[in-house]
Amino acid sequence: MKLLHIALGTHQKAMIKAFDAHFEAKHYDWTQKQSTPHLINEDVLKIANEFMPEVIFMQLQTPNIITPETAKKISEIGIVINWTGDVRHPIPEWYKQIGREIDLTMFTNTNDVLEFNKQGIPAQFLPIGFDPEINTPKGSEKEIAPIVFCGSNYKTANPFPLSVYREQMVHTLTSRYKKDFTVFGAGWDRYQLKSSFIDINEEAIVYRSGLIGINLSHFNYGRYYSDRMIKMMGSGIFVLSHHYPGIEEDFTIGKHLDTWKNLCELTQKIDYYLNNNEEREEMAKLGCQYAHDNFTWNNVAMQLKKIIGIDE
Repeated sequence: MKLLHIALGTHQKAMIKAFDAHFEAKHYDWTQKQSTPHLINEDVLKIANEFMPEVIFMQLQTPNIITPETAKKISEIGIVINWTGDVRHPIPEWYKQIGREIDLTMFTNTNDVLEFNKQGIPAQFLPIGFDPEINTPKGSEKEIAPIVFCGSNYKTANPFPLSVYREQMVHTLTSRYKKDFTVFGAGWDRYQLKSSFIDINEEAIVYRSGLIGINLSHFNYGRYYSDRMIKMMGSGIFVLSHHYPGIEEDFTIGKHLDTWKNLCELTQKIDYYLNNNEEREEMAKLGCQYAHDNFTWNNVAMQLKKIIGIDE
């Protein structure tokens, strides 16, 4: 089956590789012509009419890239899906306009799925994946604090619903654990002496090197964990995740990871797992295998095929 991937860049190499493995895929990177969206629409129409894909998988999370008119035209060629791994709150109107012209909008959380469905716009849940060749327990390590968190701080600039809570968490862990806790990402100058930005390969090294990885997303949405959590699990670190709605649908708490519901419980569980190595290491091992078995981009491609009615 042919799939046209209207891609958000070329950096998600494992995603591209998975699509190539499961489809006869053609990839078009719209970010190369972002400043000239009329050319993007011309390209997409031309490629779609020449390639004649059964499935068109778009990654649009920026307005004025693909017009509703173009979306409608390509929906006459194949099944058109728009997917985003991020969350936008509130959901922008342009996203809904595109959704009304295509077959399916896919989100990595169930809140947005429900909102679309209530408005009569077809939507389903499709999780994000991770690269098992990067996020693996096998690889280089470095000396690092035992407790780690990777994520940016947006408290002062366009904060998300849990941005303040995330800043409070970092403040709490920094105050309590001092050099035994470290944070990576933009906006943490208050807690770091130098820039703490790291790329995806360095991030994997951090996760392999630490003992406890903390997960806290910017949104407390159903089944939304962001790729941070599965990258941590895939890299082999034990994960303590914020207890977001629906986490039990995808993970077994106490087997693949553990959760916390407030900052007091978070520090209590950190103290517990720092002093119970065998239990922590066993859960990290099981969580790592579970992530590699269920949450890679290859798994996402297989889920996509089932959703559009392709049997393995």
